[in-house]
Amino acid sequence: MGCVMSDVPCQMPEPRRSLSPVERSGFVSRNEIYTIPELARRLGVEVRTIREARRNGLKAKLFGKRRVIIRGSDLDSYLESLPDNPNLDK
Repeated sequence: MGCVMSDVPCQMPEPRRSLSPVERSGFVSRNEIYTIPELARRLGVEVRTIREARRNGLKAKLFGKRRVIIRGSDLDSYLESLPDNPNLDK
């Protein structure tokens, strides 16, 4: 039951968790599948950046003979595994 036309104020449900980096971007969904060029376009980076991330641990699957696909949830896991500030190592 909603409280649309009621005198009782509505209570908003508590958020289950904080938003992940992928969900915060608004351009990539955790439950979608993307090709490398499509993911690069949505994130505003070059294709070589996505390919470099694959070499550094981003999970991807071969779809057919040549097409590589990446799940949004795998991208999310990869982004969360990165250090907060990579320039601290220098």
